[in-house]
Amino acid sequence: MVRKERDMMKRNYIPFAAGMATMLLLIGLVGASLAGETGKTNPPQSGTLSGEVSYGQAGIALLGKEQLPAGTTRTTAEGAQVPTVLTYTDEKGEKHYYVEAETAAEVLDIAYGAVYREDLNCVDFGTMAAADETGTVLTDEDGSPVYWSAEEFFEKRTMRGEDGTERIIAIGDQKSEIQTGSVTITTGAELTDEEVQARKERLMETPTAPEYGVSQGIFTEVDPAEMDKASYLGRFVDGASFQGHEVDYTFSFIPQLRYAALVIENTGKEDILVRVARPYTVGDNDQNFSQVRVPAGKTLTRAFRIEDGQGADLRNKLAVEITSVGAEEVQVRLSSEQYREGVKT
Repeated sequence: MVRKERDMMKRNYIPFAAGMATMLLLIGLVGASLAGETGKTNPPQSGTLSGEVSYGQAGIALLGKEQLPAGTTRTTAEGAQVPTVLTYTDEKGEKHYYVEAETAAEVLDIAYGAVYREDLNCVDFGTMAAADETGTVLTDEDGSPVYWSAEEFFEKRTMRGEDGTERIIAIGDQKSEIQTGSVTITTGAELTDEEVQARKERLMETPTAPEYGVSQGIFTEVDPAEMDKASYLGRFVDGASFQGHEVDYTFSFIPQLRYAALVIENTGKEDILVRVARPYTVGDNDQNFSQVRVPAGKTLTRAFRIEDGQGADLRNKLAVEITSVGAEEVQVRLSSEQYREGVKT
């Protein structure tokens, strides 16, 4: 599968896969009672509880930091108020805590949240019901809902030996990648000269300035002039050089500092396109900011105000994807900066 096809799948909600660390974290949040269930097998699918269920007694913290205080409720799409945490006291007097599924997905920064699926009889994290532009839920030929999920797509490539046996030679995108120090060189599908020229003419119309005011997670893109240069704290990535048909890099920032900045220096012979996104912590999907064009030989600074909100320590990353408008390889230097304060008004 060429990258173009893979990107299309990405934009159309490709399947989701959570790591074991996230599963352990989910278990800790959703079922403290599991600790006493070791050794029991085949639990009943349904039944009644002989203990007491209450709400509003406990909040939610993540990695030692409060995310939702005790008593917090969640407003549904229909306007109902539902508790985020239930406390169940069993007949022995022991307390157990259960987190509402969508709340757990939000706290853990899971792409697409959570949905109940009748076909699986499960709460599915990282999956959502597919819908068209009007909001109508899509169905298959049997009338069952179609689901989109944020699992990362892997392509497996094999090679058959002379004896007829197959062996895996690569897992991942159908492109090759060579990394040497700070330089990344990638190769992918080739375009004809006519296709390259038509693509270049179209992409040269891309704006050279980002759209300010767009918010994704804890980041809001702003005019760099909003940052107080006197509160500059330095560069965490300082002029790292990259070269290739496509350059991808993910930056981490300290969420307690007020501003973050990405500095993109186009050192190549051709204009480049820079896409910035906030990747989800769990699930292969991201929240996009505007794409801009950086002319050859020019430098672009993209600034982001950081809102110290829920789950900031998980949502502290920004990813860049850089491509050329034509046939030349991308040649860039990337830096990340942080500032303590904004300009006082």
